[in-house]
Amino acid sequence: MEAQREYSASKITTGLVFENEIGCMMHSYGDISRPLKSSVALVERILRDQMNLLLKKASKLNENQKEKYLTHGHLLVLLRKNKDKLTRLMKYLKVKDDFDFLSKKKHAEMSGVVKGCAHGPRIKACLKFLRKVEGKSFRLDTILSDDDPVNFERTKRRYFMANYMDDEEYTDFVAKQSATFNAKKYDNKFKRWLLAEKATKFVPSNLAIQIINYLARETVAEIVEAALLLKRDRHPDWYHNLNDIYKPHSENSTTEETSEDSVFKPKIPPCQPNDPITPENINNALGRLYMKSRKNGQVEWKRTKPRLLCV
Repeated sequence: MEAQREYSASKITTGLVFENEIGCMMHSYGDISRPLKSSVALVERILRDQMNLLLKKASKLNENQKEKYLTHGHLLVLLRKNKDKLTRLMKYLKVKDDFDFLSKKKHAEMSGVVKGCAHGPRIKACLKFLRKVEGKSFRLDTILSDDDPVNFERTKRRYFMANYMDDEEYTDFVAKQSATFNAKKYDNKFKRWLLAEKATKFVPSNLAIQIINYLARETVAEIVEAALLLKRDRHPDWYHNLNDIYKPHSENSTTEETSEDSVFKPKIPPCQPNDPITPENINNALGRLYMKSRKNGQVEWKRTKPRLLCV
């Protein structure tokens, strides 16, 4: 099945803004170490459309409020019905707040400071809004203690990938996992790119930009994982023999799974070393995402408009 809109990477390989960042992210989520440039270009084009759609949806919530800025609140409204994705965002913001807090402390002041530190400005702002919308019963500790099956799945995939790397490859792989669209604190490159096509008349606040930066990375993850799932379904033998491939030094390599193996085997396996994600994989994977819908509890295949992948 084809998506309602099929992208052509051949026309957009020039003028890439985030070629390095997206390439690093794609590898960290399961693609080969050097993703195809045509695939990176395609992901950036899809990301552009997804971010435009995100801005438009958030702006609709702001139209009746007559505010000049697009705030974190408008984005949280879009996320609040998806508890798993909201949980992942709040954990990300908590880490950002804790990092800023700890970076201002001297080594001698570190003892016990993490456990006792109060909520940082990002979490405080989000909590204030969510409690206003959801009620005062909204508790951050409940959200932060929730399991994150998606993050656990990504960790398992990275573990399997790391088993196949030498020290140099692993060091490079770890560095790529911290790739971001907004690496420098005072660099407005991401904001300029985000607003280049004027998808909104409102000015995103600083916190909104940080949240959108996170959602952009999650969008890349969704695209890569959808393509990997497609490849898994097309190559079941590769998935079945995953333990043999990623444990080349095992003396008794076997395709039979132990209970321990099955726990740590990713449901969505990474790419084979010589089989990168292609533009065709991405387009076909988007076709699945855009056509799958649920009605009365039953899954149906129905052509729909492109939807936001990050909320």
